[in-house]
Amino acid sequence: MRPFDFVVLLLRHIVAHDHDIRLCHRPGLPNPVFGQARMAHNASSQTVGLVGYGRIGQRLRQLLETVGFRVAYTRAHGPLPKHPGFHTLDQLISLSDIIVLAVPLMPSTHHLVNRQLLSLGKPTAVLINVSRGAVVDEQSLVKALQCGTLAGAALDVFEFEPVISDALIAMPQVILSPHVGTFTEETRVQMTHDAVSNILEGLAGRAQNARNADSWSRKPK
Repeated sequence: MRPFDFVVLLLRHIVAHDHDIRLCHRPGLPNPVFGQARMAHNASSQTVGLVGYGRIGQRLRQLLETVGFRVAYTRAHGPLPKHPGFHTLDQLISLSDIIVLAVPLMPSTHHLVNRQLLSLGKPTAVLINVSRGAVVDEQSLVKALQCGTLAGAALDVFEFEPVISDALIAMPQVILSPHVGTFTEETRVQMTHDAVSNILEGLAGRAQNARNADSWSRKPK
């Protein structure tokens, strides 16, 4: 799912409320969930920490601030001019109520979120991963959720995808999605267009992906 969708679902306990109402339903009788619903938060009271601040992170910030969230971010190359709210990764984890991962998977980001990093966060915080599964050490995530170091998670990707941990499946405080963040007709058409454009520009020696710039610094022979 898209990160903004996950933020709203977690903030207002929408999935948990749906589950509770269905579980407690008795035909013709009052549903007790109406009197026992979980207390949520207003967006204005929550800080969203963006781990990764590229095109996706910056667009997400615009959406979040529109509805009242406070937004902070971290990025490997330091703060961006005219973009307030930069923190180191450790600082960001410690201050965030909602942590969103939006980084590519590289050697430097493999298991970026591990036991040590999770121990720095608020026990009331939740983690959203829409980047790549192996950015998170899944075993450490499970332990953090089990012991209450982390309150919840929303995952569109998994370390051993398409295999999902049985422990994650069993946790009601975790929202699971089958890697469908880009699964709309419009997005897939745009992705196809971008892929073809990247190939054509790459063959012409013009790098479209900064991460591969060195590889495309000249036309292939």
